[in-house]
Amino acid sequence: MYGKSKIKVDLQSKFYPLNSYAKFRVESYKHKISNKKKYNTNMTTAILFNHDSLFRKKKFLIPRLIKLVNSKNFKKINEIYQENISGDFSHAEDICNGLYKLIISKNNPDKLIFSSNKKTYINDIINFLLKKNKIKKIFEANKLRNNVTPIGDNTYTKKLLHWKIKKNIFSATIELNKSNN
Repeated sequence: MYGKSKIKVDLQSKFYPLNSYAKFRVESYKHKISNKKKYNTNMTTAILFNHDSLFRKKKFLIPRLIKLVNSKNFKKINEIYQENISGDFSHAEDICNGLYKLIISKNNPDKLIFSSNKKTYINDIINFLLKKNKIKKIFEANKLRNNVTPIGDNTYTKKLLHWKIKKNIFSATIELNKSNN
């Protein structure tokens, strides 16, 4: 929804959708806000950044990385490593806890951001998985791309809902890795 924002995305950030899915999400948000005002309804758009858990489908990035590490497919891992992917990744349990706090609250904001509020590199997750699986393999990126990834500023959400992040994407990675062994 926010495109390739160079600054943290907060509640005042403008939308810059880059694909049809993101455009649909933005139009959906505008439609909900219009109806919220028109019919005086209690609804909030929860903007979720990347999150993972045991229940995530195996086609997503971290479960795929775990499979690649376990199968020692170093060629494919190296291809991903070279991309220097980064993002705002959270543990889904934290996101669910935040959404639950929103549901039971008396607050009615137009939108809230649920995120980790920090940038994580997939290369760090790859290195973490290699270490956890006691695989002594080192990858080096030939060229570190200046990866522009939106990072969600969850400060207002945390304050409004008294929401605390207790886990991180590395916790989710450990759980996923254990479930695949």
